[in-house]
Amino acid sequence: MTIRKVKRLLNESDDWLVFTMKKMNEDEASIGAYYRNLDSWEILLNLAVNDYHIRETLRNVIATADAYRDEQAEDASE
Repeated sequence: MTIRKVKRLLNESDDWLVFTMKKMNEDEASIGAYYRNLDSWEILLNLAVNDYHIRETLRNVIATADAYRDEQAEDASE
């Protein structure tokens, strides 16, 4: 999806939730989650409840984040 299409969809939407990442350099990135209001998170939750593929994607994202944090904690303790 192009940036132009994303901007158009955001302007036409009643609610939205956007995840972004901008690479600062090879080892660093700026990551953010932007939303119109707190109902955006409820919409994401409802999508996950009603759609298997969205639910599994979110489950994989959380599992990967947990594994990464555990790995970072192990590296810090060494």
